[in-house]
Amino acid sequence: MRPIRWPLVKELLHKDLEEIARSRQLLYPLFVLPVFLTGDALVTFSFAANGLSNNGLSTSTAFFTFAEFLLLLPVILPILLGASSVVLEKTNRTLEPLLSTPLTDTELLVGKSLAPLVPALSLTAASYLVYSLGALAVVDSRESVANLPWGSLLLAAFLLAPLLGLLSTFVALAVSTKAKEVRSAQQIATLLVLPILLAVIGVGLAVGPNLVGQLVFALGIGAIAYAVLQVTVSRFHRDQILVAGV
Repeated sequence: MRPIRWPLVKELLHKDLEEIARSRQLLYPLFVLPVFLTGDALVTFSFAANGLSNNGLSTSTAFFTFAEFLLLLPVILPILLGASSVVLEKTNRTLEPLLSTPLTDTELLVGKSLAPLVPALSLTAASYLVYSLGALAVVDSRESVANLPWGSLLLAAFLLAPLLGLLSTFVALAVSTKAKEVRSAQQIATLLVLPILLAVIGVGLAVGPNLVGQLVFALGIGAIAYAVLQVTVSRFHRDQILVAGV
């Protein structure tokens, strides 16, 4: 297989990121959703840590529980961006020129994957940082800070989140190659990912802040993402993309 020519992939990534930056329809949820979820998680944790809620969670458990909901971001954001990726190329009539470039199918797939993945994971990492700093401001003693499950938080932010982002991106791209409209592509991709997302949150909360359990959980997510990648690769060929959804 020909090695990936990263300068060409970088050009495609730069083009797609510029298109995202020019689209208010994509930018609005891209920034509003992280702000809303992070603020909600932090406020709820603040209530739990200060004994203002009746959920009965300890400070440590509350910290982990509400941090888990930030894993919604690497799932939802790539769908918003990735599901529209190929569809917008068709709508703007830029798909044919793009497919006639020297880019291989693999390079096209990598470039189209990075475009939704990079901003989604950047915003997810920023949300975890804000949540962590907010938690430090809320917790009133060094002992309580030390007892918070920081290892689990780091594992979620830097292992689970990227794996979920990859999974969501591959699903979104597979749908985008066949869809005719951005809205329908986003809806179909959401329906496909939603059962996995609910299972992720349920299993994640059941496992709790257990590093070994979370690593096993991450392996499972990685296996699912790899399987979805195989399906995406099998569908991501320039001749099929050109005639699909027209």
